[in-house]
Amino acid sequence: MGKRFEDILDICLDHIVRDGWTVERCLETYPEHSSQLEPLLRAGRSVSEGTSVEPKADYKQALKRQVQASIHARAAESQRGRPFWTLQRGWALVAVALLVVLVGGAGTVTASSSSLPGDVLYPVKTAAERVQGFFTFGDEAKANFYMKLAERRLEEMKSLSEKDRVVPASVVRVMSSNTDRAIGVLGNRDVLDEATVTRLVDLTTDQKLALAELAQKAPAATRVRLMEALERSNESHARAVGIQANTPVRGNQNSAPSLRNAMPERVDE
Repeated sequence: MGKRFEDILDICLDHIVRDGWTVERCLETYPEHSSQLEPLLRAGRSVSEGTSVEPKADYKQALKRQVQASIHARAAESQRGRPFWTLQRGWALVAVALLVVLVGGAGTVTASSSSLPGDVLYPVKTAAERVQGFFTFGDEAKANFYMKLAERRLEEMKSLSEKDRVVPASVVRVMSSNTDRAIGVLGNRDVLDEATVTRLVDLTTDQKLALAELAQKAPAATRVRLMEALERSNESHARAVGIQANTPVRGNQNSAPSLRNAMPERVDE
């Protein structure tokens, strides 16, 4: 019995991520499914690479057909007793990539980069981040990616506060979670890049300072969760300092810059 299309898609995604396969190699390996695979695989690649090239109309139509087909397939599985939203990893990635591309293309991803929680394009921004995370591999690359997300959430919190908008609990939670993920990855390394570990310490330091400042200005309901996040940030900072003190480092001037050097200073109007 031949493999199902969704299984083949999962296999291709695994080969691309783990083994460095190109989209072309996947299409050559499964030529009978190339017309279905190509728009899906290129969707994930285009979003993950942040290209600003807009997809052609026929490209979007091909993606739309695949979305419709997957919805029908999942509805059928639901009728057989399998939860509709129980997706395999590959299909979860594809769903995100398709949503991003169909909403307006990679140009929309670029436009969403400055959006804040509650803005129309914010779901596009976070969807693109999910795809980028899937195509990021290697421990230190993953750790830097998690730190980049934590930095973004922190800047979003500052911007929301400056605009007198409510800071959602989900943003605070995601920032803390991504910081913990970075710490978890780096804490298991025998040797670390000097810039990476410095970036981690800078990140947790800035989180402590920013959360303390935000908590002072926030309304009572928001202040409680910000104080909880501050306590968690204190613990994260202690762990980051411990990693810096106890793990050998290697210097690399080409590595990602630390948070203090990578992010602009706040300018008061």
